[in-house]
Amino acid sequence: MRLLMLLCVLNLAALQPLRAEEPSSVCHDSECFPTTTSVGEARLRLQGIGLLRVWQFRVYTAALHVPENWDAKGDVLDAIPKRLELRYHREITRAQIVKASEDLLARTPGVDKTVLQERLDRIYDWYRDVKAGDSYVLEYHPDTGTTLLSNGEFVGTIPGDDFARAKFGLWLGSTSLSDSLREKLLTPYPRARARAPRR
Repeated sequence: MRLLMLLCVLNLAALQPLRAEEPSSVCHDSECFPTTTSVGEARLRLQGIGLLRVWQFRVYTAALHVPENWDAKGDVLDAIPKRLELRYHREITRAQIVKASEDLLARTPGVDKTVLQERLDRIYDWYRDVKAGDSYVLEYHPDTGTTLLSNGEFVGTIPGDDFARAKFGLWLGSTSLSDSLREKLLTPYPRARARAPRR
């Protein structure tokens, strides 16, 4: 009798649908980004992915990671850990990157350039010309500040919540460089195609 009951339980278990494996990355426009990562000790999840186009040109694909418990109703520019990655599809000069940043900051309300300029000049000095396949990453943690990585390599860290708000605001603020890209970065990633890890 016990053997019969055990066989019934095993048969029922075999009929249960298998749970979908949590994807380790999400792909969009040929670029794949991890669904989870970390900044310092903070665990982050992928929030959104978007492609920036200027006219008909693909400029870069961007991905935003936020804390696992972040509420989308909150302000992503608050002093919370976050990570923004840009993967470039074309050549852009350092001068073009700096000019775009300066032009946008000049028309962003609440940004005090007199307070930020020394730190802005520091990160501008770190920038280099980029080509297709290159990447820049901005990581922020309240305990350390804003860290720049180039092609996965550490470049430097700049302190200050005010600096992080201004810098991340270029993509995520109310006067961001692209309303469409901002919306995509803040839209949860299931709209993109999830990819389970290969075995």
